[in-house]
Amino acid sequence: MGVTINYQRSPMPEFTLYGFSESGNAYKAALMLELCGADWAVERVAFFSGETRTPEYRELNVMGEAPVLVHHRKDGDFRLSQSGSILVYLSRHFGRFGHEMEAEEYEILRWILFDNHKLTSYSATARFMRHMQKKFDDPAALFIHARARNAWKVLDTHLVGREWVAAERPHHRRHLPLRLPVLARSDRRRLERLSPYTGLARAPAGFARMGYAGQADALGHGRMTGREAPLDKAFA
Repeated sequence: MGVTINYQRSPMPEFTLYGFSESGNAYKAALMLELCGADWAVERVAFFSGETRTPEYRELNVMGEAPVLVHHRKDGDFRLSQSGSILVYLSRHFGRFGHEMEAEEYEILRWILFDNHKLTSYSATARFMRHMQKKFDDPAALFIHARARNAWKVLDTHLVGREWVAAERPHHRRHLPLRLPVLARSDRRRLERLSPYTGLARAPAGFARMGYAGQADALGHGRMTGREAPLDKAFA
């Protein structure tokens, strides 16, 4: 079944996020919306049923990917895809978690590009092959997993002696978990340290909209409700 592009709600939220709970990239956008206190709603995408390959969805996003964010503005709907661009847009729109100096702007961009190219790309593929397709001993899965581990090492090395990746405060690259949708302990501690900035110390109830179960579990274990399998051992 194709997605309805001009989705209407009553009342209409300011933002509609097209995504699904297994997607770490959709989770990044959802977390940013929550941290910014946005008025948003989810339009769930049946990714595993092939919805993103339908002509209707390709009208929404020609890349056939999720997430897609639609900002229902007074001058008309503004739509964009790719989690990195969504994070930048939300940061600028709300005036939060962004750069204060030119060097920070490009440092944040540098890590967004690294995440998209090396970190999330390999991590998500490894998780899918190893824990959804059960291809633990498949040569391709082993190669992808090794590449993901190399990317984690780069990040871990960079974070030695640092609280955040690109600035000395939360920003739209590091306050979002990079090993999504499962948070490492250090990431959960960093989320708790965001409380003075956001008033949010634990996962908000709004995460149920993305299929994550409960405030305690949503960020701590990456558990999901309904037909989705729990992913709390995604990087075992």
